Amino acid sequence: PAIWDNFPNALLEAMALGKPIVATSGSGIAEIIEHERSGLLVQPDDAQALAAGLELALSDKSLRERLGGEAQKRVRELCDPAQIVSRMEALIRRSSPSMRRQFRRWRELAPAAESRSVIQMLRRSRLARRLLHARRRV
Repeated sequence: PAIWDNFPNALLEAMALGKPIVATSGSGIAEIIEHERSGLLVQPDDAQALAAGLELALSDKSLRERLGGEAQKRVRELCDPAQIVSRMEALIRRSSPSMRRQFRRWRELAPAAESRSVIQMLRRSRLARRLLHARRRV
């Protein structure tokens, strides 16, 4: 497993496929996986805990099915484009007037909220990076 990854695509893809997840609790993974609900989290750099988590998941079919189903629901909640845009808009409403002006200009260029390209634009957007950086400082 990766020791550090803020928003790992492989994790999200496995969750979307309904796979049971055993991951380390480092970085942003702990914000994605709800321990014992949508996956199993173990401490980073603890090989024994990782082995125990994998063994538990492999030995209990009902646990695998429950974790996989909940993982699928969780990734839908987190990655729904309309939800992401809505959360970004709420964050922008609480931001400075200059950031709100920049967002209005950006929004005029953006396609509909359901479009996948909105998410790609948000990820690449200098405004989005500034907003996320400001949020981390709070």
